[in-house]
Order: sequence, then C-alpha cells, then structure tokens
Amino acid sequence: MSTIAIIPARAGSKRIPKKNLALVNGIPMVTWSIRAAVESKMFDRIIVSSDSSEIYEIAKVEKVEFDQRPPYLAGDDARVRDVCMDILSRIEAQGEMPMIMSVLYATAPLRTAEDIKATVSLITPGICDFAVAVTEFSHPVHQALIRKPDGSGVPAFPELVRLRHDEIASYVVDNGSTYSVCVAEWLRQKTWFGSSLRMHLMPRRRSIDVDTPEDLDYLRFVAGQDLVS
Repeated sequence: MSTIAIIPARAGSKRIPKKNLALVNGIPMVTWSIRAAVESKMFDRIIVSSDSSEIYEIAKVEKVEFDQRPPYLAGDDARVRDVCMDILSRIEAQGEMPMIMSVLYATAPLRTAEDIKATVSLITPGICDFAVAVTEFSHPVHQALIRKPDGSGVPAFPELVRLRHDEIASYVVDNGSTYSVCVAEWLRQKTWFGSSLRMHLMPRRRSIDVDTPEDLDYLRFVAGQDLVS
C-alpha cells in the first residue's frame, strides 16, 4: 500500500509569528515532525507543504519533499483539507494516487515516531479507514460550562454534570497531532473522523499542540524536562 505524509507548515501565524519555525531545544518546530516521520519508516513520500523559503531550506536539509503552497492556500482561512486535496490532485495528474495519507501537524512536535507508527498501523482499508491520535481531557469533560456573552454560564451537559468521574464514559479528544486515512474513503466521506474510526491514545505530555504563546512556553518547559530526565 502506497503511503504519504503531509506536514502542513505555512509561514503566517497571527498569535505567534513564524510559529512553525519556533525553536524547541534549539530545533525548529517543523523539524521535529519531519524527523519523527522519517524515523517512523511508514511513508513512501514525506511532503512538507509551505509558502516559506525558510521551511523549504529545512525540508531540503532533512531530505524530504517540499510542496510550494499556492497563495490562496496560505492565508488564515486556508484549511488543511484543501491543502491535501490540492496535493492529491497533482499527484493524481501524474498517474498515481496513494492508498493511505497521514497528516502530521508541525505544531505538535513531541509526538514521536512510535506514535506515528501506531496511528498509521491502525489503518486497514475496508475495516479501519480513519485513525487519529487522541489524549484524555485535562479536566472532567462532563463538567464543561458554556460561557455566555454576559459572563454567566450553564452546564454544557446538564444530564451529566452531577455524576462522578467514574460514572461516565471514557472521553478522549483529538490532540491535533496525527491523522491517517484511507484516501478513497476520505475523499468519499470528506472528513477526518469517518466511519470505522480508531484511535491511538497518547499521554498529555506528548500531546501539546501549540496555538498560543503560553502553549509554546509550556512546550519548551516540557521538552527541556524530558532532556533532563
């Protein structure tokens, strides 16, 4: 089965300028995901999608493919799904089409090669067509509150909010790091969370997804602690 990995890493970011190039233990964040993908040995092709010349140079040094993202897919409104569709359409035009595609977000650099391997290995076309890395919620999800514009709040799950943690189902959340799909079913169902979905559970320590400066500070702290330990 032919497999590809797409690492989306556009240049722009409102909250953290050049976020995908932010250094973690002296290494650009995008490099962590590239190296984990290579180390996993799960892919025939590893493609970094970006509009950044700096990320192009990183991909060149790491000896993986670079796909120059068109301007219409480089803005804040660009969706990773559309980026993947663009890449797949050009691969198809060359007379090829992968059977399995994985998306590895550069903003989750502590995900390991073993996490990638475990997620991709869940895919068995026709039996499991969708796989995603997940983690446990850091707080009891059934006690979530909806915050209203006036500052008041109401339980999001009023039928569950009074229950003890051991009285509810086991809830996990997509950790924003690793997705793998059977391409034919992904194109048909148009979702990352299609039928026959399976999950690879990751610890919260490896599930940090950088979206804010506070996330980046915490990531650097955890990464530094891992080196010490």
